[in-house]
Amino acid sequence: MVAAEARPATRVTAGRAIPGWLVIGGGVAATQVVALALFVGLTAPWQALPLLVGLGGAAVIMARPRLGLYVMAVVLIGQWPWNLSRYVGLIATVSALVWLLRSRRPVLPRSSILGLVLVYVILALLSAVSPATSLNITGGVLAAVSYLMLGWLCVVLVDSRQVALTLVRVMIAAGLVTALVGVAQAVTRFRWVASTYTLSPTALAVLGSSSVAAQPVGEYRIDSITGTPDYLGVTMLIIMPFMLCWLLRQRRTRGRLLGVMGLGLLGAVNVLSFARGAWVVTPISLLLALWMIDRKRVLPVMVAASLGLLVLMAWEPVRERTLTMVEFLVDPEAPGWEQEAGAWRLHIIPIAIEMILARPVLGVGIDQTPHNWPASAADLVPLTVPGLAPTVHNSYLGAAIEMGLGGLAVVLALVVLTTARLRWVAARFEDKGDVELASYARAAFAAFAGLAIGMLFYPLLSGFRYFWLLVGLTAALIRLERSTPHRWLRDRVSAVAGRRG
Repeated sequence: MVAAEARPATRVTAGRAIPGWLVIGGGVAATQVVALALFVGLTAPWQALPLLVGLGGAAVIMARPRLGLYVMAVVLIGQWPWNLSRYVGLIATVSALVWLLRSRRPVLPRSSILGLVLVYVILALLSAVSPATSLNITGGVLAAVSYLMLGWLCVVLVDSRQVALTLVRVMIAAGLVTALVGVAQAVTRFRWVASTYTLSPTALAVLGSSSVAAQPVGEYRIDSITGTPDYLGVTMLIIMPFMLCWLLRQRRTRGRLLGVMGLGLLGAVNVLSFARGAWVVTPISLLLALWMIDRKRVLPVMVAASLGLLVLMAWEPVRERTLTMVEFLVDPEAPGWEQEAGAWRLHIIPIAIEMILARPVLGVGIDQTPHNWPASAADLVPLTVPGLAPTVHNSYLGAAIEMGLGGLAVVLALVVLTTARLRWVAARFEDKGDVELASYARAAFAAFAGLAIGMLFYPLLSGFRYFWLLVGLTAALIRLERSTPHRWLRDRVSAVAGRRG
């Protein structure tokens, strides 16, 4: 690591700003007038409180576009009701567009990563032209468009190192708050409004089961505000490398203690989610981050982690849950075998390939996999019970099924390009003397690499939006690096300024 860090205060250059106090003031006033009108029109005044808060927040975001990006980083971590993330994204996009036009900045930045996301959106649109089925396909298309908007927001709004650092810190804070909610859920066992336990009673009744019986070996899988336990585990997987990076940068005892506590909290919630794929990938991601940031500590950390895993395996729910990952050769006719995730994922692969070959060009349509399982999947998928058929738990196979082989190619290209560019931009920032951004870029690389592995176990492209936030953050860091002067140039300018002074 570089001994002395430079802290360049760089910002992407822009044209001359047009005074915007009138636009901002008018927007704030207009939203409050609408809120007041709704307040008067509703029969129960308390019903207007969310509208007052929401419209007031919208006015603030319109006045401060970057705040909208930070709010997006918070709300995307959970499965919020009433399409909250969609409304926040729309407000943030409009706010950023108005700000760009007022300040005469380019609306369409150049970015190869954003270009790939655009191709993904185009393929999603084409898959909806003549799909095999079209159940809620409009929602899938709109979601794909929102991924492009999220990446665009990152690129145009992250125009200084301070904004980039703030965005990363907001992600860490959101992850810690989510973990605290998860701990509270583990203690009180409350059900989040979008929880799988809230949404599944009907399905469980049809199957003649109960929520307790549905829990493997009796443990309670927390899902906090993420909607599903698997998403909670993957969220912790993503935030932990950033938390580790923050910890390694602390030089005071209090900071180190807070960092250890934060990392322990995220790890505990990762375990309590009982997300087996996240269990496998998290150590890989953390060791990768540690190797890239401070490789001298890898060996002692590996020894300590190995001892910790041995202790953790003494807990029966963890031990039993772990064993199900390696039970691939289960007899499909054995009762309850479909609950063994490793076996299900292995046996579903040839059927997924069958679906890909049946419609290799445009696929079955975005988000249409659950409605198009062939008869050959009858032993693996509950085809006779509407609404219970799952999607394929492999993001790469899912992209090929729903958008054709072109969709698979774009997803693979996006994963490869993002990981490669994160390594490159980390090296560039360190070469330019910005060790802090270099460290967080390496943490992003470790998090995204872990996510790319996790996509082999989970359907993350359509439901887990932190994937797209990391893609957008990568594109933003690349653009920011290009605007950051090299260390020797800054030193030269400082020397010349000193002689003139």
